[in-house]
Amino acid sequence: MEQQKVSYYNEISMMMFGFGDSHKPNPETVRLVESIVLSQLRLIVREALKYSKNDTLKPEELIFLMRKNKYKMRRFVKYLHNQELKKRIESNVVDLTNIPKNSLIEFIERIDETGELTDLSEFDEVKHER
Repeated sequence: MEQQKVSYYNEISMMMFGFGDSHKPNPETVRLVESIVLSQLRLIVREALKYSKNDTLKPEELIFLMRKNKYKMRRFVKYLHNQELKKRIESNVVDLTNIPKNSLIEFIERIDETGELTDLSEFDEVKHER
């Protein structure tokens, strides 16, 4: 089975520009960043597949890997809440107070023994430092 070549050259180049690099960053630097990102993604997928039942990667396996970083988890939970809110607004739902829980949020709540992963009221030190 031949492995397909994946390239995020244009996206990485635009992200580098967005973070302050020149409009056309050095191609070697872009390729280096791309190889690092792809290497890390492959590592994450391999690690997540260890928790998979049938070699099919589901979001729950990726969430399980992130569970030890409460700041990443909180940002992800906030993202899920915002996505649900956005769907409700786009579908012209008037009552925004009683938003149903996303199945991923329910999964996070099941693995969150202390409640700190879904506590969005705590200050995000990591994001503040950035």
